[in-house]
Amino acid sequence: MNQAFDTQDFEKVDSNMTILHSRFAEVRRSYRGSKEEVGAIPLNHAHPNIDYKDRFALFHNGFIANFDELKQDISPALFNRYDTKCLTDSQVVTALIAAEMDKNLTLKEALKNVVEQKLLGTYRIAVMEITNPTCILFVKNSGDFSFS
Repeated sequence: MNQAFDTQDFEKVDSNMTILHSRFAEVRRSYRGSKEEVGAIPLNHAHPNIDYKDRFALFHNGFIANFDELKQDISPALFNRYDTKCLTDSQVVTALIAAEMDKNLTLKEALKNVVEQKLLGTYRIAVMEITNPTCILFVKNSGDFSFS
């Protein structure tokens, strides 16, 4: 784990809760001519995804069927805050929730809006608010909420 995260990442969160998760991110690679761009999956595609203002951490498993279309909903200014040219489906969900929170919504309200109004597919999402790491929101594709 010390290869994947800097100690600064762990210092942001003061909690005794842990989410262990492994996932190969859904990335649509672009094609140039007849060759696909190949290479190692960059570390910025690893979970958790933390929004650009360090408000929440997102863990996601599943398939966001409309993630290509959802990328179009992300403003260029917000898209440019992510250190990548190709967002994963998890990063798209993180950016959409961040955009909702930028409208002064709570994390729960922002997550609910994104799940109910935007996401299509089969997925499970866990979101932890960094300033309140003892509360984790869990969502499955039906939009049901669970708190712990």
